[in-house]
Amino acid sequence: MQPQHEKITYTFNTTWLPNDPSEISFAEDDVLINTGNAILSNTTFCNTLIVNPGAAVTVNTSF
Repeated sequence: MQPQHEKITYTFNTTWLPNDPSEISFAEDDVLINTGNAILSNTTFCNTLIVNPGAAVTVNTSF
């Protein structure tokens, strides 16, 4: 039996906390973009993606 994944909220305020979710996130995780332009540079899974007013997200499709 595999251990259960602990849900993580990835937050972007011009830098990622705790980490960039690209290639490490799970479908149970949440992604919150507060300020700046977050770039998702590779496969990223999430339960919710919230982009607050004035913030932006760029999804690279070249991977």
